[in-house]
Order: sequence, then C-alpha cells, then structure tokens
Amino acid sequence: MSFLRRQESSSNKNIIMEKWNKICYYLSDKIKTDILEKQFEPIVEKGLEILGWSEYSDDFVIRPSIQLGSRKERITPDFVVKSNKSREKLFVIEIKRPKQPLNEQNQIQLSTYMRQYKLDFGLLIGPKIQIFYDGELNKTDNAILIEEIEFIRDNNKGLKFVQLFQKESFSLIKLKEYAHFKFAEFENKREVGKLRKELLGLTQNTLRKGLKTYFLNSYSESIIDEVLESLEIQIIDNNIVNPQLETNTNFKEVNKKLDKTRLKKKDCLVIINEYLRGNNLPEIYGKDTVFSNLTKSSKNWWIDINPKNFNKSFFMVFNDYKGKKLFVFEIPNKTFYPPEKYFDYREDSDRYSILVSGDDKKFFKDTKRKENSVRFRQFLKYEIKYKEIRNIPNNETIKAIYEAHNSKDLKPIEDLDEYFESL
Repeated sequence: MSFLRRQESSSNKNIIMEKWNKICYYLSDKIKTDILEKQFEPIVEKGLEILGWSEYSDDFVIRPSIQLGSRKERITPDFVVKSNKSREKLFVIEIKRPKQPLNEQNQIQLSTYMRQYKLDFGLLIGPKIQIFYDGELNKTDNAILIEEIEFIRDNNKGLKFVQLFQKESFSLIKLKEYAHFKFAEFENKREVGKLRKELLGLTQNTLRKGLKTYFLNSYSESIIDEVLESLEIQIIDNNIVNPQLETNTNFKEVNKKLDKTRLKKKDCLVIINEYLRGNNLPEIYGKDTVFSNLTKSSKNWWIDINPKNFNKSFFMVFNDYKGKKLFVFEIPNKTFYPPEKYFDYREDSDRYSILVSGDDKKFFKDTKRKENSVRFRQFLKYEIKYKEIRNIPNNETIKAIYEAHNSKDLKPIEDLDEYFESL
C-alpha cells in the first residue's frame, strides 16, 4: 500500500513539474525577442490557464481600475485573481517586459496594488517570477520579496510555485504557512551573517583567551601560553575564494609552460590573474570561467558550456599557442538566454557547443550555428600576450621596488665597483 502511495505521489509530482515546464516554454523559451507588456499579457494569461485559472470561469479580472481614496487618480493592476465562488480577491499580478530586468520601482508598484486591495500576496512577472508578501509578519514600508524563480525547466522552485498557486490546490492558509517558513529562513540567514561577522572580527588576543579557557582543564597555564605564543591564530572566510589557492599552482612553474602548445585551465587562470594583479585589475575565478586550447588538428577553439552558465555572468578564455596570446571574454548575465536560441545543443552531454576558428581574430564568430551566428568580439575583455606576463614583476620584486622608493634606511651607492667587490 505504501509503495502505491509513493508511486501516486511521484506521478502527481511529475504532472505538477510538467505544468511548470509548460509555463517556462510559453513565458520564456518561446519568446525570442523583446516584446511590450501589452504583448506579454495574453502569454501570462496562458500561464494562468495552465495553473487552472480562467477568465471564462470568472477566476480573474484583467486591468481593473482602482481609485486612490478621494483623489481622481486611478491605478490599474494587470491581473487580480479571485475565487469564483466567494468572490474573495486572492492575489494580484503585475507584469513587465520579459527581456527587461525587474527593478525596485516595479516592486513598489506591485506593493501599491497589494495595499489598495489589502492582499497578503502578489506576483511580479517579467524575465522571472517574484513572489511578494505583505501580511502581518511584514514590518517594512512596502511588500517584501520572499521568493524569486527563474524560468528554468525542472526547477524545484517552479514545482513549489505551481503547488502554491495552481487553482486546484490553492489555499491562503498554505501560502501564509509558506510565508512564515520564508521569514524563519530569512531570520536564520540574518543570525548566521551576524555570527559570521562577529567571528571574523575577533582579535588574536580574544581568540587566544578563548582557547586558553578551553584547554585549562587539560594543560597548565604556562604550557598553553607557550604554545599559543608560537602560533598565529586566524579565522578565514571560506566564502572568499583566492584564485591562487584555487588553482594551487605557482606562477614560476606555470611560466615555464608558456612555450607549450596546450595549457590547463588552472594554469591559464594563474597567468591571467598574475597579469590582472600586475595591472591593478580584479581577478577572475575558475568557477566562473570556461576554457579552450586551440586544437592541434583543426586549429579551432571548441567549448561545451553547461546550461546553468547562461544564468549568470561568466568568462570565456581562448588559449592561442600559435600567436602566444590569451583571449579573455566577459559574457554578462543572461546575454545569451535562453541559450538554445543562440547555440547548438548536444543531447549526449547536455551542453551547448561553441566552435570558433583560430584564424578569426576579427569577429570570433561561432561556426557551429550556421544562421545568426554569435560574434564574440564585442565581449573581448583582455588580450594578453605571453611576453607581457613574463615582464610582470612578482610579489618579491614589487616589494623590493616599494622599499627602494619609500625606505629611509637605504643608503645610496657611491662607488658601484667597490660595492660589488664587497658582496
């Protein structure tokens, strides 16, 4: 019997996820160009129909007009969803252009509608879905954002969204329970952040005192003091990634590899960050970078990119061993989203393929896609020559140069020959 229940539960979950995937298709994947809110409105209505709400069944009103108090000014939300039985208003929806980022002004606008209707919940729909809450837990001036959902298929947040907002299982009680859960989650994150800040702010003296108290039952005070004096105690934030530690490679060792035809990604990151540090520029991280050597046979750069990369900003690095250069491209957040619109998809690896000829330094054009191919030239951030890397002073040299310019203890050399003889 329990097996049948699990099977039924799994089947129901698949049905709900299929609804979410349909919403992703209509509200995001199918929209290839930027469209106006007026054009987006019937598409959002299609999304509501997938959730079981219908204008025909009197489940929602499109663009109802609200008068602001005694003033003549009126405001018009895009959708107000209601119960077709009790006529109770349930939540309000404000839509924005699907290719334009949502901003604070959009949130304030939705908050105004929620307060005019005295509604605890509202949805802001554009390039993503945002859920807002304005119930008894909210003590701020405007409705508060409690969840943000990207239009990504098989997304567990999308599954939860359908469970909460589909007509057949809709419940304000469940929504309020969800809001309480999110507020508890926010409070937990706040407490974690507060404790993290306090721990990172502890001085060496405070840390030593704490450790001394901890070990006093096992060791004498003099032994503890002697050991602690010989140690440097430090709390390090693991959320801050050091690219040098991440690659675990010494620049001097990598420098010897520059004449080789192929380099590893971690080696290239060390080289790039040495260049960036030498020019006082921000470093880049391996987790945000995709990489390709120039292939020996076809002389192309070939990269297979995880679909998740297109939901964030990332770097693309091409190593040109023939020209002794590294090309570093910076791809801004969601520039190529959805990726299937721009690149060829490989089902065998669940990746999007990019192929650029090593001879095409003018456009860096993707040749995998025959029509409307992407040209990456506009995203080229750095063009780094190997010889430029070799000429950058290392940390010891930089320190020596600084001391030479700033130290008062250095004495000028009067006779260079005499100085060399003294060495």
